[in-house]
Amino acid sequence: MTQKTKFKGVISIIMVEDLDAAMAYYTEKLGFNVQFVSEWDYNGVERDGLQVHIGKGKPNPVTAHGVHFYIHVENIDDLREEFLASGAITEDVKVVDQPYGQRELYVRDPFGYQLGFYQ
Repeated sequence: MTQKTKFKGVISIIMVEDLDAAMAYYTEKLGFNVQFVSEWDYNGVERDGLQVHIGKGKPNPVTAHGVHFYIHVENIDDLREEFLASGAITEDVKVVDQPYGQRELYVRDPFGYQLGFYQ
C-alpha cells in the first residue's frame, strides 16, 4: 500500500458522568492543562502535546485489555513521584519492570479508565 498522507496525531476521547470532576482529576492529579472548555459538555486537556477530550455521557471503561491509554514517558520514576505527590496514586502503586524491557506504571482514574505509562 502506498502511503499518501502523513498522520499527525491522535486524540483520545473518554466519556464521564461528571465532567467537572474529570477535568479536576486530569488537571490537578495527572498534571494536564486545560486545552478548551466548550458549551456542549465536551472539554479538552493536554500535556506535552498529548490530548485527551472528555465528554459528558455514560462511561465505557472496559476493553479487552483494560488499557485505554498507553503513554510513552521520559522518566517513569519521576512520574511516579509526581503522581504520589498529587494523590493520583498511593504508595502501593509501583513501577513494574516487564520481561519485554519496558518499565510500566498503571493508574485508574475515578471513572474506571486505566492509563498505562511506559518507559
